[in-house]
Amino acid sequence: MGLSVAISGGIILTVFMLILLSLPGFVDKMFSIGDITSQVSQQEQEISNTEINVDQISVLGGSPTVNFTLNNEGSEKLWNFEDFDLFIEYDGASPGKLIEELTFGGKCLGTVPLAGNWCIQSITTDIKDTGIINTDEKATIWTKVSQNLVTSAAIVTIVTDNGVTFSSGEPGTKIYLGSDLSSSSTAAYTTIFIIPLTPSKTNMIHVELLQRSVAAATGVPNRAIVSVAQTGSCTFLTATTTTTSLFDNISTTVASPDTLSATVPVANIPNVNLIDCVIRANATPTNLLIEFQSDVAASSVTTELGSWYTIDVNP
Repeated sequence: MGLSVAISGGIILTVFMLILLSLPGFVDKMFSIGDITSQVSQQEQEISNTEINVDQISVLGGSPTVNFTLNNEGSEKLWNFEDFDLFIEYDGASPGKLIEELTFGGKCLGTVPLAGNWCIQSITTDIKDTGIINTDEKATIWTKVSQNLVTSAAIVTIVTDNGVTFSSGEPGTKIYLGSDLSSSSTAAYTTIFIIPLTPSKTNMIHVELLQRSVAAATGVPNRAIVSVAQTGSCTFLTATTTTTSLFDNISTTVASPDTLSATVPVANIPNVNLIDCVIRANATPTNLLIEFQSDVAASSVTTELGSWYTIDVNP
C-alpha cells in the first residue's frame, strides 16, 4: 500500500515538472526574477551604505566660483562622478535667484573649471583607491557657475549615482569667504559678505572674521550696513591689544558707523573679530553688508580666507 502511494506520488511529481518545463521560457523567467531580486537587494544595500555631507562652502561676492568640501560619511565608495547631479542655488545678476545644474569635468589640477562645470581639486589621504572618495575621506570641490554671485549666499545640492541626496540649505550653515581681501583706504570700505535677509522675519547673523594688519598701530574698523532701511543692531567684539577687546553696539542703517578700532594686538598675526546682528526685516528684500577698511591711510589690513558667517531665521 505504502509503496504504491509513493510510486503514484513520484509519477504525479514527474508529470508536473514535465508540464512546467514544457512552458516556453518558464525556467528562464524563474532565473530572471531571481536575478532582479538579487540586484534590487544589492542596490538597496548600496543606498543604505551611502551617506554624504557638504560643508566648508566658500563664496566671494562678484565671483562665479563656489567651492565646498564633500565628505563620505558612509561605507560605500564614491567614484562614479559622471552620474552625480550637482546643483548650485545662488543670487545672480539676472534674473535673480538661480538654480544651476553643473557637469562633472574631472580633476581640477589647480585650475578653476569652465563655466557650468565642477571638478575635484583634491581628496584627503588619497593613497588607497586613487581618485575614489573612501569612507571618512573628504574631497575639495571647485565649481564655476554661469553668472557672478551678487550676494555671499549659495546652496549646494548633490545627488550620488544611486540617488542619495544632500543639500546644504539648512539654517546655520557656515558660509566661508572665498579668498583674502585687503584694504589700505580710510575712505572706501571693502565688502566682505553680502548676506541676503529673509523679508518679514527676524534674522540672526553671526560673523567671525580673521583679520590682520601690517602694523600694530593700524586698526581694522568693521561695520554692518543694510541696503534698505531695517530695524536692528549689531554687536562687535574687536581685538585691540593682547589683553583687551573693543565692544560696540551699533544700529544697522544704510550708513552705519564703523567700530573705530585703532590698533591690533600684534602686527601680521590674524585675530578673530566677532559680529552678531539681530535684524527684524520688513517686507522689502534687502541685504546685510559686512565691510571693513584701514584705520591708517596707505597701511594695509586684510580679512583672510576662512572668515565665515551663519544666519538663522526666527519663524
